[in-house]
Amino acid sequence: MARLTASENRRCQAVLGVFALVAVVVLLPSVASAETMGDHLWNVRENHEGFFDNNDSWVRPWRSSTEDGWGEFQGGHSGYFQWTPMGTTGNPLDGSLSLNRGIDTQFDAWTYLYVPMATTVSLTGDGDCVPRWFLNYQFDSPLDSPHEFVVGDPTDISLSAGWNRLDITGYSQDAGFLFTTDALASQVSIMNTSPVPEPSTICALASLLATGGVVFLVRHRHAVSRLWILLPGSPSI
Repeated sequence: MARLTASENRRCQAVLGVFALVAVVVLLPSVASAETMGDHLWNVRENHEGFFDNNDSWVRPWRSSTEDGWGEFQGGHSGYFQWTPMGTTGNPLDGSLSLNRGIDTQFDAWTYLYVPMATTVSLTGDGDCVPRWFLNYQFDSPLDSPHEFVVGDPTDISLSAGWNRLDITGYSQDAGFLFTTDALASQVSIMNTSPVPEPSTICALASLLATGGVVFLVRHRHAVSRLWILLPGSPSI
């Protein structure tokens, strides 16, 4: 079989790049689409230690300004505890959350939300577990502070354009609890357990065509989970 010359190889790579860019446009979330992209799930971690006999505190997801796997009680009681990762949970159809837990359980559930422009979403929580909401790592300023959720009373969440992280924490040291939220996914463009490439990535990828770069994506349950960019001379995957 005849080998391609260097110029022919570059032209082939450019053609493949065009097809790859078309795939990007099709596969990446469209802000005009009626279907919210992403897995619609929540990351969850928990602690199952008994510390006191009442619920006079609230749970801070991180004990400091950096993530080290520890949470913190604030309010009536104080103290640190270590989180145990529990995987992901939630309703993949609408992004709602439901946690049915026993006594002496602390939890932190978080997800990532993408919106193309600043907007306000509404979320209602229900559960006797001193829940708190935190947006974009503002762990010293719960969105509902200084009050707990009122059953059936929605909380307005002002999202910035681009990616936002939403955390919900709760705990109960005197009884088990069931904590639930209503649907969230339909109010945003992407809801995912990690911040995947956003639609604006398409513009950045377009510039790669001039260099003969080829873009490969692996799509998993509506979310782009892998993104490879091969430039001329790069080793094969």
